Parts: sequence; structure tokens; C-alpha cells
Amino acid sequence: MINTNKRLFDRLKKELPEYVTGLQLDSHVVRYLDTNDLEENVLKYSKIIFKIPIFRNKSIYCVKYGGYNYIVIPEKLSISNPFSTYVLDNGFNNVSYNENAGLLTLLWSEDYPLKEFDRYELVQNIFGKTGIFTVSDLQPFFADMDVWRLNKNITISESLFYSLYISYLCNTKIPFHLNFSENTINHIYELCENETAQLLGENLYMCLTSTHWKHSFLELYRCLENLFYFPYIRNLYNFYGKKVSINKISESFEKILGWHPKEEDALTYLIGGLKSKGYFDDFINTIEPITESDKDIDKSRILARRIYKVRNKIAHWSKQSLYDANTWDTIIKYTCELIDDIYYLYRYELSQFALTEAF
Repeated sequence: MINTNKRLFDRLKKELPEYVTGLQLDSHVVRYLDTNDLEENVLKYSKIIFKIPIFRNKSIYCVKYGGYNYIVIPEKLSISNPFSTYVLDNGFNNVSYNENAGLLTLLWSEDYPLKEFDRYELVQNIFGKTGIFTVSDLQPFFADMDVWRLNKNITISESLFYSLYISYLCNTKIPFHLNFSENTINHIYELCENETAQLLGENLYMCLTSTHWKHSFLELYRCLENLFYFPYIRNLYNFYGKKVSINKISESFEKILGWHPKEEDALTYLIGGLKSKGYFDDFINTIEPITESDKDIDKSRILARRIYKVRNKIAHWSKQSLYDANTWDTIIKYTCELIDDIYYLYRYELSQFALTEAF
């Protein structure tokens, strides 16, 4: 605990302006953040499990303490109730985790980002003094955070933490770079609340925070691409009477056979497993109206062709403008619905893979 406090004030010491004299900066000078018994216990027994850089000077942290995992979100927005089914609470006995001096000492002593501030404030308010400091003394120098405790019965992964951050942002109603409709945001939020949260968190985060519609769409296309092998895996698994593990079948495609499915065919096969959904016609027509030449073609093939065509128009250089903002928003909404349906269809196969990194 002494070393943690020393690291904390050493971090701040590096931010002092040059050529300031008369300060007590020797290593033997005692400065520490005041803690009560509970906060001291948190400082002693808590541990940072991982951090995820998400933006310049912003990271999500996972902290473990007392048998629970906590998410540290690099925001301080007006959320008072749990924003996700994975989240338990944000405080104990009417005291917010954001104010827990033990937890703050741990995070601030590591690499939790600093705010922009007048360096002479450090001279006046911190290094012009010694001894005990309070949370309110140091908070002006560190970036905002919001800390929430998670439910015990969940597997912790980086993908889940991306999903939790998305759920948090969706609940704040803050504007994103792209003008997503509320309906589309709700579809993305739902993906972060079901089993796909453990698989697609980073892609969904990149989709929601993109600055261009085409990049937002490509992140969702990658979620579909992730399952291109799965119809073939399911067929072989059933062919061998379920006696060969799904993992071994999957490995044989790439490592042994060096085989990759053709994208449009794989996408058709993938969508075909759903039969026909009520939104298929609207999805197809949003991308490109159904024509006479489509009338004898299966809906899954038509939709696969449309989606793959959008992907190719983005991937390959073209002067042509694709869609307006409203059309893109609708395409992304339907793509989210498709992802949700397909991942549910292959939920058994997904459960056989170690697709999340547990901590």
C-alpha cells in the first residue's frame, strides 16, 4: 500500500513545471491518499485484470476485488441504475465506487489518464503540502471514471467489456458520430445484451463509433464473415454421427485442407439456414429493389448477393456514392437483425469453441 501511494504521487511529480524550487520532493517525504478500513482493504486486495485502450487517452479497465469483477468506464455520465443485465450496482451503502479511495489509489497509481490541468495547481495544491490527501484533492488531476460491479455468474472477457461500454453509451443518449436512429441503436444494444456480447463486442463498438457509414457496415459484415465455416462444420459434424468434435472439424478446414469457402456462397448458405424472415424483403429492397430477374431465385441467395455487393463496393475503389444516411441506417439495422438470428441458429456450435478469453 505504501508503494502504491508512492507510485501515485511519483506520477504527479513528473507533471510538475520545470524550475520550481522550494518543494519537498525527496523520496522519504510522506504523501498518501486517506482511506477508511474498507477502502484500505480494497487497496490491499484489489487487482487490475486487464485494460482495453479504446481511444486516445481512454481505456476500459477490469478490476477484481472480493470475488467480484468491476468495470471502470472512462466517462462520468448521468446513469444511476444498472445499464445492462450483466451489471449489479455502482455503490455500497450509498457510497459510489467512484469515490472509493482504495480503488482510486490503485487506478491512479498505474496509468489511469490525467486531465489537462494547470501544472502550477500541482505546486499549490499537492506538492506544497505533505501528509494526508483526500479524493477531492486529487480528482481534479485525473480523467473521469464510472465504476460498476458485475454479476458473479458471467465469464469475463475483453469482448464483454466492449459490449458493456456500448450498453453504457446507449443508455446515456449521447450523440454518436453517425446519426443512427433510435431503432438501430436499440438493435445494437440488444446484441450487447445476449450471448453475442461475449463474441462481437469489439466489432459492435467499432460499428457504433465509426465516423463513416461504410466502415460501420463493414464491422457488421465481419460478424457474419466470422461464421462462414459454420454451415459446413454442422453438416460434417452430423455426417460423422457427432463422433468427431466440432473443434477438430474446424481445424481440418484451414490447417489440414487449406480450404476457404467462397464468400457469396458461404453467405448464402449461412442465411439459408434461417429459411425466410419477415424482414428479408425490406432488407433486399433497401439495398437494391427486387427485379424480374430475381423472381426465380431463393430469397437467401438474393439477400446474400445484395449484402456481398455492398461489401465489394466498399472494399474496391469507386467514385460512386452508395447510399444516403437514412438508407445506411436501415441497412445497418437489418444487418443487426440478421446477425442476431444467425448467431442464435449456430449457438450450439459456438458453445463448443473457446471463443472468449476468460480471466
